[in-house]
Amino acid sequence: MITRLIETVVPTEYGQLRAYGYREDRQGQEHLALVRGDVRAMRDHGVLTRVHTECLSGDVFGSGRCDCGPQLRLALAMMAEEPAGVLVYLRGHGARGLGLVDRLRAHSRQDHGPGRGGPPDLDLFADARDHAAAVAILADLGVSTVRLLTNSPSEVRAVRRGGMAVREQVPLLTAVTPSNVVYLTTGMPRLGHVLARAVGDPR
Repeated sequence: MITRLIETVVPTEYGQLRAYGYREDRQGQEHLALVRGDVRAMRDHGVLTRVHTECLSGDVFGSGRCDCGPQLRLALAMMAEEPAGVLVYLRGHGARGLGLVDRLRAHSRQDHGPGRGGPPDLDLFADARDHAAAVAILADLGVSTVRLLTNSPSEVRAVRRGGMAVREQVPLLTAVTPSNVVYLTTGMPRLGHVLARAVGDPR
């Protein structure tokens, strides 16, 4: 399903990480794994793991519309406090399985109402992600049990369906802001997500 292409060391503000580049054999999509410490030594205890789907607007440009960028940075910071951890960065799955333009259309619908920004069935909160590649990458790294950094019960189920043991769901509690409050409070509760901290909560 996946082929490991390269391994290198990347110094980051969160410490020195090992970076592994992968390609999906079927679709040709490239993915990345950032690894801290000896994950094989922690395999029976549960490796702190984040499966993060690419979100160009949030991860790179710091869009306040979603919590993707803050979750990415928080996951890396939490990994830095652990003896070992993995962040799997899935490319081509951005915006909960939506493409970049569809993501922008969904935001436009939030601003202007249905019919102004995209097709009526476009759902920003529907989760079309496939975690099979992430599970295959974790297995290649020697990980068999994870403590999964996610607010999504459906992601826990997806990782388990792929054959990975999830010892614990670890929430990523980022701040609710005026910019992302609609995104977080409109659709996330119906997906069963753990919500972020309230607006203005300094913790």
